Amino acid sequence: MLTNTSSGTSVTYSAPLYTQLLKLRFILADACTEIVTSDFSNIFTLINGNPSSYLFVSPSEAPPFEIQQPQPYCSGQDIVFSYPYTSINGRTIQSYAWDFGNGQTSDLQTATAVYASEGEYPVSLTLTTVDGCVYPIQNIVPIFPTPVAAFSSNWDETTNVVSFTNESTISSGSINIYSWDFGTSTSNLQNPSHTFISLGCGSATFTVTLTITDASGCSNSVVNTITVKQLFYCNCIHH
Repeated sequence: MLTNTSSGTSVTYSAPLYTQLLKLRFILADACTEIVTSDFSNIFTLINGNPSSYLFVSPSEAPPFEIQQPQPYCSGQDIVFSYPYTSINGRTIQSYAWDFGNGQTSDLQTATAVYASEGEYPVSLTLTTVDGCVYPIQNIVPIFPTPVAAFSSNWDETTNVVSFTNESTISSGSINIYSWDFGTSTSNLQNPSHTFISLGCGSATFTVTLTITDASGCSNSVVNTITVKQLFYCNCIHH
């Protein structure tokens, strides 16, 4: 049914179902030309109760690319970029050209970049379809500094206690979480102490892991081997 939606005289016309009432013919300038709302003299003409222009309008921009891990994005770590689509506006994508803003590039659909230092990097992706249509995409990606985990230790022969000194650093921001793993126990102190006990006499080695996390959520770990002489917790004969 066609009706006049203006304030003038209305004439109603009923047509059989599936009758062709309107035919539009477009001549495009090239294969990459898109039909948009501004191409219509009246975007309020209705077809099947909907504005006719909406039946033909395609997105003018490509959907954004994705980063396949949650924030924060940290320096020195793999950042995986991906474009999850194989076509744009019905056109098959033929090539992907990444520029990660740090000197690294890639022509893969899914690619990995590593940022040596913190900062805001302009990441761009240029998509080219099989018919030569080009769609540029750009976004700013924030990279946070990754702290560097380090520690030293000192064994006190008199007490058999090992004192640990945190020596971790970060280029900016602050470290606020310290996670120590001594193998049989843990600690969240910045500079903890621990007594290692093992069966047997002589020296024994233990593995200690320190994981630090800064205020932005970036983390780093270091593993050291600690050597302790067992003097008090074994039945030994000393000469």
